[in-house]
Amino acid sequence: MLARLEDRDDIDAADAVVARGEESFPEAVLDALLDGVAPVKVYREYRGLRAGELAAKVGISQGYLSEIETGKKTGSLRVLSRMAAALDVELSDLT
Repeated sequence: MLARLEDRDDIDAADAVVARGEESFPEAVLDALLDGVAPVKVYREYRGLRAGELAAKVGISQGYLSEIETGKKTGSLRVLSRMAAALDVELSDLT
């Protein structure tokens, strides 16, 4: 019975997200984030963009994007804001 109540709570929470018009992501995206994969890379791949495409949209070099995706650099607020816009996610999703 407790499992059914928990399932009902999960369904209600999911329905609330949909009602607010928020985007939801597949389990594979969430798993990658939980596994520590860089959010920029996770969302870039989810959106079907190649690294060069995202770099061009953001106005940075592909090398700089690679450094952000591998954790060698954090990226400036300006760059991360442009990435969030290009990936159609909130800035907080990338940090």
